[in-house]
Amino acid sequence: MVLVGSIPFASTTIDFGGGPLGAQGAYVAVLDPAGNYLHGFDAGGMLVNDFALDAVDNVMLIGAGAEGAIDWQVSLSRYSLTGTLLGSWSFGDAAVQEGYQVVVDTAGNHYFTAAFCGTLDVGSGPIVDASTGSACLSSFVGFVPLY
Repeated sequence: MVLVGSIPFASTTIDFGGGPLGAQGAYVAVLDPAGNYLHGFDAGGMLVNDFALDAVDNVMLIGAGAEGAIDWQVSLSRYSLTGTLLGSWSFGDAAVQEGYQVVVDTAGNHYFTAAFCGTLDVGSGPIVDASTGSACLSSFVGFVPLY
C-alpha cells in the first residue's frame, strides 16, 4: 500500500511509525497489506493532488509548486518506491497553473490534467489561456513522454 500526501506547513510533519515525513512538503509512505509501516521518504516541496504507480511501482506525483516555495506551476515528479528521484518536470509561467490528476497506461505513458492561467507549454508548443479578467477557466489534458 502506498500513501502520498503533502503538508503545507513548514513546521509540521507526519509519522507513520518510521520517523517524521513531510518536512519538505510532499511525502510517500509504503505500508504492508496489514497497514504496517515499511519505509517512506520526503518528496520535495510540491502540494500533491494525485499520484499513480506504473508497472514497476515507480510513483508519479502531480500538483503545484516546486522545491522551496509554491510557485503555482504544474509539477510532476517520478520516484522509485525507495525514494530515488527519477525525474521532475515543471510547466507554466508566472500565472497560476496546477496539476490535478495523473494516470499511467499499460505501455507506461503518463497523462495528466491541469488547470491554468497564462501560458502552459509541456513541450509541444505554448497553450495560452483565452480568458480575460481575474478568473481563468482553461484546462488541459497532457501527455509527457518520460522514458
